[in-house]
This record gives sequence, C-alpha cells and structure tokens, in this order.
Amino acid sequence: MNVLFFWLVLSMLVLASCAPRQEGMVRDLEVLPQSSAHYIPELTGELFSLEKQGELYRDFREAYFGPWTRSEPKFEAQEVFWGFDFIRNREVYKENYLPADPDWLGRMRQQSDVSGYPSRHKRAVTVDNADMRAMPSRSPVFLDPQSPGEGFPFDYLQNTLVPAGTPVLITHVTRDGDWALAETDYAAGWVRWSGLALVDDDFVQKFKSGPLAGFVQDQAPVYTAGGRHVFTGRVGMLLPQGESGALKDGQGIMVPVRDEHGQAALVEGKTRSGVLQKFPVPPTGDNFAGMMDSMLGQAYGWGGMYENRDCSALLQDLFRMYGIFLPRNSAQQKSFKEPISLEGLAREKKLEKIVEKGRPLLSILYMPGHVMLYLGKDPGSNKPVVYHSMWGLRTSRVWHSEPGRHIIGRTVITSLEPGRELRNLVRPEGLLINRVTHMTTVVD
Repeated sequence: MNVLFFWLVLSMLVLASCAPRQEGMVRDLEVLPQSSAHYIPELTGELFSLEKQGELYRDFREAYFGPWTRSEPKFEAQEVFWGFDFIRNREVYKENYLPADPDWLGRMRQQSDVSGYPSRHKRAVTVDNADMRAMPSRSPVFLDPQSPGEGFPFDYLQNTLVPAGTPVLITHVTRDGDWALAETDYAAGWVRWSGLALVDDDFVQKFKSGPLAGFVQDQAPVYTAGGRHVFTGRVGMLLPQGESGALKDGQGIMVPVRDEHGQAALVEGKTRSGVLQKFPVPPTGDNFAGMMDSMLGQAYGWGGMYENRDCSALLQDLFRMYGIFLPRNSAQQKSFKEPISLEGLAREKKLEKIVEKGRPLLSILYMPGHVMLYLGKDPGSNKPVVYHSMWGLRTSRVWHSEPGRHIIGRTVITSLEPGRELRNLVRPEGLLINRVTHMTTVVD
C-alpha cells in the first residue's frame, strides 16, 4: 500500500510539473510588483527641466493644433487609402471568421470615392472617443484566424483611437455621407460623423487661447454642468480650462459638444475629483508613476479598440501629458530621437548597455512591432524591468510548424525575459531581450 501511495504521489507531482502555466500569467507577474513607484524611488524631482518642457510644449501645440491651421491635407492618397493595397491580394476574413464576400472590397472602394480625394477642407473636433478606421466600416478585417498572431483582436481596419476634444481636419466624405475622413497630426482615417462636430474661428480661439487641462487617470466620466454624460476621460485627453471651479475637484473644464446642426460648442463640464491637472503636467517620478499605474492591467487594445491601448498608444498617451508629441506607431517612436543600436550584442552585453545608457521613464526599448518603456532595475534581481502593453509570447505547438501564443493581453511590468520558465517558449526569439534592437531616449 505504501509503495502504491508513493507512486501515486510521484505521478501527481510529475503531472503538475508538466502542466502548462495559466493563460495570462507568467512568473514575472507573480514576483515583480505591479507598481511603477517600486522601481523609481530615487526619482523625486523633475526628470527634465521645466525650461526643456517649455520647448517641447511649444512644438506640441504646433503639431496638436496643426489640423486647424494647415491649408491642405497632410496625408497623400496612398497613405489614406493604404488598406486597399494591403487587402487587394490577400484573403481576408470578417467577424464571423469566414472569408469576405468577393465584392466587398469593390463596394468599399466605391463608398470611399477614392478618385475624388480630397473633397473637403473642414475643421472639426472629436466629441467622443472616436475609432479611426482604414475603411468606412465598423466591420473588422482579419487575416487567417487560424494563424498565430492573427484573427481577433488584430483588425486591420483599426487605425487608432482619437480622444474626445482632439482637433481634426475633415478632408473627404463617403458617398452616402455617413463617414468623414479626418486627420490629426499623427494619423488619418474614417470616423463616424456622430463623433465629430465642425468648428468655427470663435471655437478655435476659445479652445487655443487659454490653458489646457489633462486627464491623469483613466475611466473618468465627463458630464456637462447640467449632469449629461458626454464621454469618458482618459490619460492623453486634453480639454480647455474653464473660468470657474478647481481642477483638483473635477471642475473647471470646458467640453466640446455637437449641436443639432453638427456644429461644435464649448460648455462647462465636470468629472470626478483627482483626475485632472494643468497641462503640461510637471515631469516628476510621482506623476509618471501615478499615470502609469492607472493604466496597469488594462486589456490590450489593438489600435485602441474598445478604448484600450496597444504598446505604442500606451506610450503616446503617457508622454503626451508632459507636452511631448510622440508619434503613433512603434517604428516612428523608435526614430523620435537618434536611437542607440543594440543589434549584434550578446544577451548580457545588451542588458548592461540598457542599464548603462537608459534613462528610467524616458527611454523606449524597441523591437520590430513592439515598444516598451524602461523603468529601471528590479531591486531584487538588479536586471532591467519594462512597462508595456503586450499581447503574447511565442510558443511552440505540437504538430504545428508555426508558433503559438501564450497570451498576456494587458499592460504589465515585466523583465525583458517574461515567460522564460515556459517549457514551450520558442527560443531564442521567444525571449524579448533577444529581439530588442534599439533604445531611444525621448528627452535628452
């Protein structure tokens, strides 16, 4: 009986040791505190001078309000209608995971009136958090859903999410008038008219002339003074300050609303206390940590889907609050300043160079298709840790030539080797450190 019991216990232990780790978890998330402040206790003052911030803010305003001042579209037709070239020779799938109707692309091209671009030049503002689409359709487009890293949530029509209160320029409309082609200074795409309102000189003057307020936390419902909900505030959103009420109490903001004629008006607004600061926010470690922690754990949002964030949107929204106009995609963020090359370095040398040359909270680590913010060193292991929104890690699959994915699917703090304990992690490329190629410090 004792022998039988011994073998039973041994078998259970073996089976347990072979069991795959739960989706959404890796050891890093169990041992590394998911709190930004834990890694930056020494960053008590400004990370860069207020004089430098003033320079950055001047550049920011020029770009941010650019759609209201330019005399012609910023984006050429091939940039705006890139989706047609991307899809033309590919089999794509719709929300039911079945191939798209063969006539679908032709209908989209006709609806988009491609040959007529640009047909409008109208200044506008977003009056809700608006999805910016590559084609005038809410319906998604996926590549082969059976391939790892494809299917949900990777909708190739989702360009980005544009926060409420963002200046845009309308350059084109669909044939049925349901969608407007709008551009910010960093992206262009189709937006439903219901999320936009046209602005006039008086509105622009009121919006631009005074100080702005920024949201330093997510999930902040915004109301008119009369109590009507208008949209949800989030890190990265900017609104004009009003003349009455204190920001710390959630008062003193003006919100854009759309009237019955489609025109924009600024009305007094309010939100909950503790989510607003004067913009740009002082670049202190405490301010960074507070904003970053408010976004920790948020579900991964490809292109800003469901008002969540992907890796580059996370960093764009964060740095925006300090008056830094970071581009939208990861490759552009790598080139925002002169990057330091990490290519060709062995693992240990690469880690050493990141610690030696990187600036906590200001250095972006880049690998093709992904960016991460360098937080500093983990006090326990003395190794670099990063803050990022990630989808998953590459894993091997039995009887499959293509790798699978161990899903993380949210904003997390990890080492540069999350999932290294996974037996089925693809090596060496499954370890992030082995794919990191560059480091860019956003502020000198």
